[in-house]
Amino acid sequence: EREQEAEAAAPAGAFWARCDVEGAPHVSWYRRHRNDGAAALAEMAKFMATHTDATRLASGKIRCETTGHELAPQLPALHGHWAGKAYRKQANRKRKAEPKESLA
Repeated sequence: EREQEAEAAAPAGAFWARCDVEGAPHVSWYRRHRNDGAAALAEMAKFMATHTDATRLASGKIRCETTGHELAPQLPALHGHWAGKAYRKQANRKRKAEPKESLA
């Protein structure tokens, strides 16, 4: 109910008006880079090359082989997942489960 009251109190389009201000810290990454396709593709290729457990699916989504999560191919979401607690926790479990090489 509180969310509905807050939405009713806010003027229509107030959120987008705030987000469209150029240089505002809350402007989303997607809006700042919407016209920069070549740079976004280069960043995505670099991300895929550095994260060996990231796999591109036929649907276009990116699958994390460590956690099994499927994410939209958007860099902020990918960086958030790979830097997140769930990923770190699962990666640590996976490392502990791998057999250690003997030095003998």
